[in-house]
Formats: sequence, C-alpha cells, structure tokens
Amino acid sequence: MAEQGNEAKEQELDCSLEPEHSRMELPKPCSLVSSLVTVDAGHRAIMSNRICGLSEELYKEGLHFRVPWFQYPIVYDIRARPNQIRSPTGSMDLQMFNIGLRVLSRPDPNHLTKIYRTRALDFNLIVDDFSLTELTFSPQYSVAVEAKQVAAQEAPRASFVVERAK
Repeated sequence: MAEQGNEAKEQELDCSLEPEHSRMELPKPCSLVSSLVTVDAGHRAIMSNRICGLSEELYKEGLHFRVPWFQYPIVYDIRARPNQIRSPTGSMDLQMFNIGLRVLSRPDPNHLTKIYRTRALDFNLIVDDFSLTELTFSPQYSVAVEAKQVAAQEAPRASFVVERAK
C-alpha cells in the first residue's frame, strides 16, 4: 500500500510538471533583445518600417523600442569629422603654391531622413570649423618673392647713395 501511495504521488508530480496549453508562455530573451535599439552618444537614428517606409521621427541617444522584423533602425554618426583637402593652385601672376585645408563638418540631424532618401546628393552638412593648415609656395614663387624683397631693400639704399653723391 505504501508503494501505491508513492506511485500516486509520483504521478501527481509528473502531471503537474507537464506544460498546460492554457498557460501563457513568457517571451524568449532573444525577442526582448531584438525589440530594443540602442542609439549611442553622438549618434541619431531614423526608423524604417516595411509598410510605411521611413518615419520622420528622430531617435536621440538612449534605448528605444521597435517592433522586430517590422521596424529597423538606420543609425547615423552626427559627430564632427575632420576632412583634409590639399590642392595645388595658382596666384594671379601664375605662380603655383599648395594649400591644405581642414574642415570640421557633420550631417544636419534635422535632415537625416532627407539625406537617406537622396543618398546625400544634397549634402545638408553643417561646417563647424574651417582652418588653413598648409601653405607652401613653389620654388619659383619663393625666389620671386625674395628677389622682390631684395629689390625693395636696394631701392632706398640706391636713393641714399645718389643723395650722398650730390
């Protein structure tokens, strides 16, 4: 009898461990993670969904909710980035020299949707800083400038010699 009682208890335990179809299951951790979007500092995101396309709403830094598979974020880095531009150019008297420019620019956060749609044909950039980093003259130009300075120094000396000779 004691054995029958133990078997009955085991059957009760086995029955209670079986899943119930009426019980609601918790979502899997991977679906919770995939429904969250993290926008890092210095970044902005726009959300695109599969029915309506791009939304006009701009998502700032932080944690944001999205519907998995239906929505996906497009994240932009809006921090200022330096761009170096070097160019040989000429003066009005056809002397060549090299100019180096450094431009700090960033995309305009208010136009990220437009930038994405037009593939940045109209750049919508904000220029934060502009600096001249390099200015080198050609050897001919340097010689011409030096000759001009020497001539400018010789002119008063020549006039002094003429005055002294009188």
